[in-house]
Amino acid sequence: MKVKLFILAFYSILQTLFANDVIVKDFDGDNKLDKVYINHTSNTIIYLLSSCDYLEKQSLSFSKLSKDTKLIETKNGFKLESNIDNILYSSYFKFNKEHKNLELVGINRKIKSLNNEFENGESSYKFSTQELVAKWNYINKTTKEMVSMPTLKTKLILNKVHLDAFNDEFLIKFAEKISSIYKTEISKLD
Repeated sequence: MKVKLFILAFYSILQTLFANDVIVKDFDGDNKLDKVYINHTSNTIIYLLSSCDYLEKQSLSFSKLSKDTKLIETKNGFKLESNIDNILYSSYFKFNKEHKNLELVGINRKIKSLNNEFENGESSYKFSTQELVAKWNYINKTTKEMVSMPTLKTKLILNKVHLDAFNDEFLIKFAEKISSIYKTEISKLD
């Protein structure tokens, strides 16, 4: 087991030196290194956790996984930063001890648009509180100026998702829900 851990750590350090798409850290809190990385060949996120005997697990396949997609280490896990259809998504993951899996805990999305059909601004969602917070702007039809909308805070019920059931399809469905909320809010301003 120590040899396996050493090989994993050595290989991970080499990859980390040459890529932005690998993170090696203790995700599961057992003081052993774990690993998550982007596999651009299969368009998946691969992860190996020591608490699961380094059994290789992976996300669902992404249909839109650009070369600019990044993994960024956070205090309690990591975030996956991806750009889909000119929307920047930051998907935050951390280890769930009960399920022994990496779980999506939050999503942040940023979009810039000069068209009132689409949100212009930022929205974030936390699974722990089931709260959506949106800070959007819109273009006033009369003055043609960008105007800030009041900050929106609303409940949104989404099922929890583990990394092995996650891909860009989840983010696109999430975007559709947010877009619907935005259109409802923007219609109140007309």
